[in-house]
Amino acid sequence: METREQTKFSEWIASIGDENLEGDNYGSNCSYCRTYPMFRDSIDDPMILKDRATLAPTLEFVHAINEHMSYLNSIQGYNYLSSDTTCKSDGSANDFLSHLHIPKFLNNIKCSGVPNHELHLKVGTPAMLLRNLDQSIGLCNVTKLVVTKLSTYLVVYKILTGAKSGEKVLPPSLNLTPSDSRIPFKFQPRQFPIMISYAMTINKNQDQSLSKV
Repeated sequence: METREQTKFSEWIASIGDENLEGDNYGSNCSYCRTYPMFRDSIDDPMILKDRATLAPTLEFVHAINEHMSYLNSIQGYNYLSSDTTCKSDGSANDFLSHLHIPKFLNNIKCSGVPNHELHLKVGTPAMLLRNLDQSIGLCNVTKLVVTKLSTYLVVYKILTGAKSGEKVLPPSLNLTPSDSRIPFKFQPRQFPIMISYAMTINKNQDQSLSKV
């Protein structure tokens, strides 16, 4: 049976999807705000993000929670937009259909393993790397990072996990191809290969070691 608290939480998540951040500030006392006390206690230590995350059952919940936690960070941020194109393949029916999809449609696709079309990043934002880039400098899949500096075309991160913890890195934007079998055609967004990681799906957590959830 769904408890009153679960019902309230579900209604609040739905209000975030409607861009309604006014009214009852349920988030100020919820579990994931306790997971990240820096917003409540003004803690300025990026390493507190190392082994913390809020677990959610679906990507929709993950995106909603990440969006709200980013909203609580009062620092001015940057928006980074992907460039999305369809992939040419072998002339099959799916290839023909891919040419019918305009960029605006592609921009709205959200799936596991690729970043959203719009990444809104701020200094202090935790992020997770989505690809193996260079193991020698610590850029491996699911490595946790924190944003330390932003510019128009570059993002500087500090590595939070692994042997290279504490090192500064600049992962470049890449052409990324989703492997989601529910998408009947191939498309390729070019974006920084990271996702904001205040929250993650329960499945993604299997690759993480967390002390505070």
